[in-house]
Amino acid sequence: MPTFLVNHKSGQLKMQQMIFMIIAVFIFFTLVFLIYASMNLSSLKREARDSQTEKVAGMVVKLASTPEFNFNNQPSSVDIDKLMVLKDKKVYAQFLGIDGAIIEKIYPTSKGIECTETNYPECDIIRMFTKEDIAKNFASSAFVAWCRKVTVEGRSYNKCELARMVIEARNITGA
Repeated sequence: MPTFLVNHKSGQLKMQQMIFMIIAVFIFFTLVFLIYASMNLSSLKREARDSQTEKVAGMVVKLASTPEFNFNNQPSSVDIDKLMVLKDKKVYAQFLGIDGAIIEKIYPTSKGIECTETNYPECDIIRMFTKEDIAKNFASSAFVAWCRKVTVEGRSYNKCELARMVIEARNITGA
């Protein structure tokens, strides 16, 4: 066999080996990049969810401080008498920038009775602007004081109990 054919086949074999090696290196770095990108993406999603949770938790505190909700300018306290009046007013949901709110008395022990005009104040849950259980959706909660004025034997005093306020907010990411 002539030597130029042997050298040609040997050179062709070396070129094929080099091409396979380049492809293998390219596939290796592509896999490394995909793993790196997926780890960063999951981290980014977690940070976005945490940021969104913090924003909604801040909105709970802010909402409890609005004049429509607040009780006697006390921090993180809600006036249940006011909430009963605003309960079904959908216009306030748009004004406040929320999709719904649930305030549930948790101490003393809640019986799980939803507040209506007929059973108030012997109830534990006020659903505002929503009929569904928003705690199942993305929502955030914070503890607030469940307060109202009580009159006993002609004397009026403030009665406050521990409650959890859950809100579902729209457009909290600024989008």
